[in-house]
Amino acid sequence: MIESSQVKQEELKEAVRFQEALTHIRAVLTLPSGVALFKYLLKEFEAGELPPIGLSGDLLMDKLGSLRAGNALYDLISAASPEKAALILGEIKKEKYDQKVHIAKQG
Repeated sequence: MIESSQVKQEELKEAVRFQEALTHIRAVLTLPSGVALFKYLLKEFEAGELPPIGLSGDLLMDKLGSLRAGNALYDLISAASPEKAALILGEIKKEKYDQKVHIAKQG
């Protein structure tokens, strides 16, 4: 049987590791290359997106799995630096909007 003090010790160790990870993410986000890295990852994992309407079955499950990873990454970045996470996601959304406008003007 696991003692409650042992469980609390493990929870404390995990909390310390999580805070250390957030500190490292904050440090990376101070660098332009770090922001570019997280922007790339958020864009590739489609953070903040929804699956297309009408998607079902295995395709929907695959899409949801990908979106879950992107949203988890966004949550982690937000925990480290809410302002930077919002700015990065905002840039991604603006780029997608600008691309749609550009395509609409051509067609």
